[in-house]
Amino acid sequence: MQAKSAGTVLKPLWLLAGTAAITLALAYRMETLHSPGGLLYDNRQQSLTALRTMLQKTPSANRLALLERMSDSSSRRLRYAAIDQTASLYEHTPFMHAAPTQAVQIVEQALHDEDSDVRQRALEALPQLDFNAGIHMLAAELADPDPWQAEEAASLLTQWAERHKKHTALAHDVVPSLCSALGSKDPNTVQFATLALCSITGNNWHVKRIAPRYQRNAVTQQWLKWWAGKKTAWKVDASFRSMQPPAITRTDPCPRFTASTLQGNTVSNSTLRGHVALLNFWGLNCGPCIAEMPQIEAAYRQFKQQGVQVYGIAADGSAQSVSRFCSSSGITYPQIIADSSLLHDFGNLQGVPVTYLINANGRITRIWEGGPRIPAPFGAAIVQAQNQTAAAQQEQTARKN
Repeated sequence: MQAKSAGTVLKPLWLLAGTAAITLALAYRMETLHSPGGLLYDNRQQSLTALRTMLQKTPSANRLALLERMSDSSSRRLRYAAIDQTASLYEHTPFMHAAPTQAVQIVEQALHDEDSDVRQRALEALPQLDFNAGIHMLAAELADPDPWQAEEAASLLTQWAERHKKHTALAHDVVPSLCSALGSKDPNTVQFATLALCSITGNNWHVKRIAPRYQRNAVTQQWLKWWAGKKTAWKVDASFRSMQPPAITRTDPCPRFTASTLQGNTVSNSTLRGHVALLNFWGLNCGPCIAEMPQIEAAYRQFKQQGVQVYGIAADGSAQSVSRFCSSSGITYPQIIADSSLLHDFGNLQGVPVTYLINANGRITRIWEGGPRIPAPFGAAIVQAQNQTAAAQQEQTARKN
């Protein structure tokens, strides 16, 4: 099969979320790129198809072991496929029953992944495999620093509250977390949290997502006033107290690469060592990319004096067109024109925007797929990477002394 050229924008992907009462079409967040064909380690759909084929040829008793191995792959696409197929393997688990412990652990471990899509698929899967553990995780993830992860948690809680509110006492326990989520800057998270609260409490205080901001704010204030009068006496199970979103513990080394900026400066995995770096893959014809660029620019301006390296990596366009666009748009961070080998080095990128955060030790600590996120998660993640580097250096100094 002849390889198609990398970097050509095809079409938007739409993220859909909803409940029985409402279906929200969220703004498209990613543009798809042409890519070479492949199997297990290529794009997500091909990885899913290849893994399904492998599972069909694997004896039933050995399938979980295979999925566990694949869930630890260096390919994030294969890790995603492993979580997806683990969920599919136990999609008929009876309500309030748990799948085998090994399956639950595979999914729980994926919640610590560096990749946003892997974490989101794991968040979707966990309530299906272990309802009790899943609801606890959804409540914790309402406070995730990635607004899309928090939004997904709120969306899933909305669906659960509508379907199962009469069948479990857990509904009462998630109310404090949902009320805290009303303070989110992401309007979708607030909307879903409001709908879940309506289902759980019976209070019909909500407006459509497309309602004017002042109406949405009025509903939020109504809920906060209600909660202020309830929270002192509101008792929750001890397991719901002091919950925190899972920390990112899965990190992979930055791929080996060498590229040049439009100014002719060499950038490589070696030159990034010792610096926290943000690499944003984008495209000239990608609406979500262009909408996200002011957030990248803000991070660049905030942290450039602290040695943080920020680069835009254009998946399409010429040096002249990229330079002209950045000049007219007020984008000042350095730009690189990607070739097919660079896109392949970073996981055979299939869509943009994709943003990598690399710590000073040359390890990828975050991969954000799609954009823009509101609020932008980049600043907080950069500070966290800086703090982790400083802590490691202090520990190393203490050992020497």
